[in-house]
This record gives sequence, C-alpha cells and structure tokens, in this order.
Amino acid sequence: MKAKKLLRDAIASGILSDGYSGSQVDLVVITKDKTDYLREYDVVCDKGVRLGKYSFKPGTTPVLSEKVKPSYKCEAY
Repeated sequence: MKAKKLLRDAIASGILSDGYSGSQVDLVVITKDKTDYLREYDVVCDKGVRLGKYSFKPGTTPVLSEKVKPSYKCEAY
C-alpha cells in the first residue's frame, strides 16, 4: 500500500504540473504470477462545468473588449 501511495503521489504531481496529462491516475502492479491493471485508481481533479453555451463559426475568435491606442513614430532612428 505504501508503494501505491508513493507512486500515486508522484503521478498526481506530474498531472497537476502538466495541463495536458488528463486527471486520473492508473497503476499497474506486476508480480511474478500476474499483472493487475488498476484503471482509475484515483482522480486527481475533476473537469469543471461550463457556465455558458459557446458556439463560434470556424476560424473566428470572439472579441471581448477593444482598446485602441495611438501609435507614435520614433524620429530617433
């Protein structure tokens, strides 16, 4: 049990440091006689719930706000 917890903690640390790793910990216990696959051994973090319905046409990006600043030509160069 201590080895499983140590391995779970190490994998969870990696999951929390990498946004593309997913959220569940899977373990494989290999012994002389058999191999046990422990799928979904633990879930580190759950997905959030969307607060709204988002639909945009392909190739578009929504503009949430816009602020235009004047530009100045630098005469030093």
